[in-house]
Amino acid sequence: MQIGIILALLIGINFSAIRIQLTADDVHVSYGVFGKTLAWKDVATCEVDTRLGARYDRWGIRFGIIHDKPVTVYNTFGGTRVAFLAKGNKPRGMAVTSRNPEKLMRIANELIGMQMGSPGHLL
Repeated sequence: MQIGIILALLIGINFSAIRIQLTADDVHVSYGVFGKTLAWKDVATCEVDTRLGARYDRWGIRFGIIHDKPVTVYNTFGGTRVAFLAKGNKPRGMAVTSRNPEKLMRIANELIGMQMGSPGHLL
């Protein structure tokens, strides 16, 4: 019984927060000990995942399809998911729950634009 309680606590702590880091070169998402990095040169678009949450209604890491593109979904309860869709099917894109999706998309789209050679600007 104690092992079950300890395991439940460790899982809860591991998946308690999603960390999103945007750098000039890439986006990195970490969800506990799990993480993924996607280079901006491989990202076609960054947008809100407007689909209903029925497929990803719980917290955790899932695999899914958005606009016929494979994605790894890092999901928590509540919040809006932002999708980073890859240019091709490899590497896999990702979708992540964010408390501030508008700010995340604004900054991400500026960094994507800079990779494409445009100067980028804040909206």
